[in-house]
This record gives sequence, structure tokens and C-alpha cells, in this order.
Amino acid sequence: MADSFTFPWAREFDADQLAEFIESLWGAASGENGLPTLDAIEKVIANHRPPTAGESLLDESLIETIAQKVTTEVFLAAAGRTAAPCPLSKRELECLIELARGAPHEGVGHALGLSVQTVKTHLRNAYQTLRAGNAARAVAIAVHHGWISAPDLRLHAPPAPAEHRAPRDWAIIYRERVAALRDNPGTWHRISLYSSPSNARRPARSMCEGTYVQFRPPGTFDAEVCDSEQGQWPVRARYTGARVAISTPHPGGEA
Repeated sequence: MADSFTFPWAREFDADQLAEFIESLWGAASGENGLPTLDAIEKVIANHRPPTAGESLLDESLIETIAQKVTTEVFLAAAGRTAAPCPLSKRELECLIELARGAPHEGVGHALGLSVQTVKTHLRNAYQTLRAGNAARAVAIAVHHGWISAPDLRLHAPPAPAEHRAPRDWAIIYRERVAALRDNPGTWHRISLYSSPSNARRPARSMCEGTYVQFRPPGTFDAEVCDSEQGQWPVRARYTGARVAISTPHPGGEA
């Protein structure tokens, strides 16, 4: 029966990922009946589909779950091992430790006072030095040799689950919040909360690109992910176009 599923990979999502995927599909599909809406739906699917064989494994969602993949038993086994000389620079090792704590690239940069591009450069050099094909492998090698130990990690507490709403509820919420944005051009307003940075970045990008019909035409809205608030990441947006009068459809009609 699995062969008949259109998105079999979506059935492997956790609750937050599945809710965000359905929300994005709803936002893209609530427009007019035409090719722009079809293109928007295709883009949402492409953004959410996991990498297949041959594609990059350094997906941000993988980086954010490294801490879960490196188990407590590995840390305990490494604790009594004499560490070999570490071939990484001080900054490369610091970046790798922050990554192992579950921080995305932006979080690593914030913790160490580095730009995101500098963080990526340090990590790429670390992967090459350790001959590791991805972040999880690099962390595993560092733990095995004792360059990263349990006291280094101080794993962050898991984030609180984000609030879930039905997709149609989000379509209505987006219409209301976009109307407020248009009434106050240039003013930032919070749009929604997400349980991880990667879950928040996709809708923020979709708002900027006009993938959601409520945020069209493309390029008339700015959106960004804010710093974590008690384990949740807010997305805020602002309207950058001219102030215009718009009509708000009835909740029972088309978005």
C-alpha cells in the first residue's frame, strides 16, 4: 500500500514537521486555480522532501538532532579513554562542540561571536581534517577520541511543543495578520511560533517568496526567525510595499 502514497517520506515526519508541512501546503493551495498556485505547491513539496541518495546529508534538521544521535553510552565509554592529540584548531573544535549541543549554524555563531559564513568555513575544515562526510560522523569521531566529552556538551533541554492548529485555522490567522501588516507598513509583527529553527525558517522563507497566497505578490513582505523564547522560535514579518486597501474574504470562502 505504501507505493500508492504520494508523499511516503512525509509519513516519517515527527508531529511538528508534519504539522508544518500540512500548514505550508494549505497556505500554497489556498490561492487561485492556476499555474502559479500549482508552482507554489510544487515548491513547498520540494522544500520539505528529505534528501535522497546522492544529495547533501548536511541538512539543518540533521545538524539540530546530532545530540540525539550521539548516545549517553558513547559519552560514558569515551570518558575513560586517553585523548589523542586533536588535529582541529581551537575554533574548529568549539564550533563542533556547539553543533553537537544541538545548535544550528546561527546558534553556533551567536554562542561564539562568529558570522554564519565563518562557522560554516570552520566546520567544513573540521570535516575535511577528520575525513568525515557529515556533521554526525565528525562529532562521533571527536567523541571517540575524547576531544569532546560529556561535560563539554551540557545538552539543551528539549523545546516545548509548538501550538498546533488545523491548516484552515492557519489560513484564517494568516489573512488577519497580513491585513494588520498592510495597515502598518514597515512595522514588524509576530506571525507564528515553531518548535525548532529549521521548522521556522521554511515558512519565513515562503512568506518572503510569496509561496503562501496571503503574502503575495512575492517580495512585498520581509520575514525572519527571532531568537528562541522558552524553547520556541517566533517568526515575524513586515509589509514593505505601499499601504493599500484590501478585502478580507469570509472564512468560509477561498483564501
